[in-house]
Amino acid sequence: MSSRLLVISMRVVLFFYALVIVVLSLLPGPDLPNVQLSDKAEHAIAYAGLSTLLVAGINLRRVSARSLALALVIANVFGIGLEFIQPLTGRTRDVFDMMANFTGSVMGLGIGACFVVVLGMFFPNLKTIRPVRVESPIH
Repeated sequence: MSSRLLVISMRVVLFFYALVIVVLSLLPGPDLPNVQLSDKAEHAIAYAGLSTLLVAGINLRRVSARSLALALVIANVFGIGLEFIQPLTGRTRDVFDMMANFTGSVMGLGIGACFVVVLGMFFPNLKTIRPVRVESPIH
């Protein structure tokens, strides 16, 4: 598998994972699947996965403080945003859900960092897709 395909695949998985979180977060309470875990554990696990994928999706080449901070901010803004939208779907906003999301996000940073390091061992020439810079004709 080429490094470009790996990066694209990681970002596609991240997109669909986030979409699943959106759907589950906005379903009415009675329609949620029963997985025999506490609500807070479900939140922590979901956001650990999200921030793991974010760390990998931001930069598959190496772990940096910038990529970890960015993953943490994105995951938590995403979670807080969903908590504020939930009352529109008949669910309640819960600050403890936000705290569980944050806890899971922090755990996911460590998992994501380990994932990126291990992936670097298997793909030593891994290159991250960078946006193309367009030079302005006006100087």
